[in-house]
Amino acid sequence: MKTVLPLVVLSFCFTTIAETQEPAKAKIAVVRINAITGSGNFYEKMRPLYCSDKETRAAIKKINTDLKAVGKEVADADDEAKVADLSRKAQFLQQKLSLLRQCGAIDNQNFDMNAIMRDFIVNTFKGKFQLILQQDSSGSDRAFLWKGNANIEDITDEAGQKFREYLEQSLGE
Repeated sequence: MKTVLPLVVLSFCFTTIAETQEPAKAKIAVVRINAITGSGNFYEKMRPLYCSDKETRAAIKKINTDLKAVGKEVADADDEAKVADLSRKAQFLQQKLSLLRQCGAIDNQNFDMNAIMRDFIVNTFKGKFQLILQQDSSGSDRAFLWKGNANIEDITDEAGQKFREYLEQSLGE
């Protein structure tokens, strides 16, 4: 009897404490993938990224880096002959880039950009949210009727920015 009474009091205290504590809010993210993919020329930029040929991806990244360097040289150029020379160099690099991207397009004709975006978003935000919802329609309706004790955040803009940074890092664009 001496041991039962403290256990009863202890269990009563724990249930009282549990009832007074507010449950933690679930963190839910909503993302509009179509808004991200429609905001830029992601389709053509992403093709080389998922090309099976690593040498092609490396060449595309190098050409993008060279194009940026040419752009800086143009900004610093003082004479017309130098600008004309840099223009020819930029045109040549653009032609090479176009050919390499065409080869990448042949490599992956069944390219599902939405699947790639979903994977990227899940991998980027899965540690921050318990649930990530994709909003398919362009309206403001959500995929749920009641949110209860949940904190809901639209991550479309943040996901788009992170994906642009990922593309820039991966392809040097």
